[in-house]
Amino acid sequence: MYIHCHAGVLIVTQIGDLDCCGPVWYHPKAIVNILSLSRVEDRYLVTYNSSGDQGFNVHDDNKNPKHYCKRCAKGL
Repeated sequence: MYIHCHAGVLIVTQIGDLDCCGPVWYHPKAIVNILSLSRVEDRYLVTYNSSGDQGFNVHDDNKNPKHYCKRCAKGL
């Protein structure tokens, strides 16, 4: 897959299998690896906490949340 961004073109050749949404494209040197929120939501409850420990929570089949996507100091 070729991803065009402000830094140029990134060639992504790896695919991984992620529990929350199946096959995903992956690049070990990318600043982020993006998931499809809709694909995660198809399988799990997803909530967002905008205070305290900011980020997305993906709740497993037992309704236990796992924290993802912690906000960094620069706002990403």
